[in-house]
Amino acid sequence: MAAKKPAAKPATTAVAQRAQVQLPAEVQEQMAADIAAFQQRMSAPTGNRIAVTQDKKFRNAAGDKFDTMSGVVVDFVAKKAFYEGAYDKDNIVPPNCFALGFVPHDALEPSENSPETQHHDACKTCPKNQFKSADNGKGKACKDSYILALLPPDAEEGAPLVTLELSATAIKPFEKYVRDLARDFGKAPYCFVTEFYFDDASDFPSVRCGNPQVADGNLIALAYMQREEAQKLLSVEPQTGDFEEKVIAKRGAKSKSKGKPNGRVAR
Repeated sequence: MAAKKPAAKPATTAVAQRAQVQLPAEVQEQMAADIAAFQQRMSAPTGNRIAVTQDKKFRNAAGDKFDTMSGVVVDFVAKKAFYEGAYDKDNIVPPNCFALGFVPHDALEPSENSPETQHHDACKTCPKNQFKSADNGKGKACKDSYILALLPPDAEEGAPLVTLELSATAIKPFEKYVRDLARDFGKAPYCFVTEFYFDDASDFPSVRCGNPQVADGNLIALAYMQREEAQKLLSVEPQTGDFEEKVIAKRGAKSKSKGKPNGRVAR
């Protein structure tokens, strides 16, 4: 009788953590470059993303919804993204142009990986970044946001980070909150458990944060140690590999549709 194969073990880095191999400097440099290249090819892990729904709820990967949530802000990144056409929840498309960075929004520059760069200079001077450039003539065609890397309040060592994206209307309140923590307590956001909720006065889901509770020493230490991991997670750019299929092809189909005869006979 053939021996049974051992059951497949779930993917983990636990074993790799014990292997301490000293590689030559040039190999380490190449490995660092490879890691950066690999990161560029991948989209952010969707399983760890907290979604914001139109009915003013937070939704986790399991599909559970909450009116409020709490977490430790380990780090955050500024993002700009321009999408062609209106948002369609049934057909999520990559951005035409985007920028990502640990700098103020006004200091961002378009990523060289943008499928269709809209401006070859600082984002703040881009026509798509000006107010009234949106299709409705009110806001900006290129949308600002912050992406936050969070740890749950009950996190233990090895707990995965989750991300939460704040829309343009939540940017100034979030920045004020971070400044207030520094002014009133002299501490970084990762020293607190922050409550996230929705602005009742807004007609659409706009996230607010407040009610800071000083985290215990173990949670602060864990958050501090996760900062590098948070920055790696937040640095993963949007996946644009299917841009041609989803955007350019659709654009061509629309163009052909407009050029088709309407069936009327000329007289």
